[in-house]
This record gives sequence, C-alpha cells and structure tokens, in this order.
Amino acid sequence: MLSALAVAGGQVTAAGNRRIEEIRRAHPNAYQPWTGEDDRRLVPLHAEHIPIKELSAIFGRQVGAIASRLRHLGQVVPEPD
Repeated sequence: MLSALAVAGGQVTAAGNRRIEEIRRAHPNAYQPWTGEDDRRLVPLHAEHIPIKELSAIFGRQVGAIASRLRHLGQVVPEPD
C-alpha cells in the first residue's frame, strides 16, 4: 500500500519511494496494511497504558499511525505531551 507521499497523478514518484524507504528504516511496517492480528494485539496493550511511543516500536510503525489506528478502533488516545 502506497501513501500519498509516493503518488503523483496516479504514478509512483522516485522521491516518494525514497521517502517511504527512509521511513521504513526506522518503522519497518510503515504504510503496510493493518491486520486483524495487529488490532487484536494493539487494543489490549493500549488498555495496559503502554505509551504510544513504545507501541510504535513494538509494531514497527510511526507514532501517528498508532494513534490513528487506535482512534479507528474506537479507542481514546491521549494528546501528545
């Protein structure tokens, strides 16, 4: 799955691909689809008050992706410090 960063006029751009590759060095699952298993793991960990930054490391995704997914799943997400 490609992000809007990588698509211009329906075409994948080299700059967008490089940006995604760069992000994936730190967050290997960035821009990958969430699975049902991811959701089943994420919600209970969040309920245990594990910080979103730590969840980011666990799931290999950006902090914003974790917060967005939690909201999508109907969870209350604290505002960042």
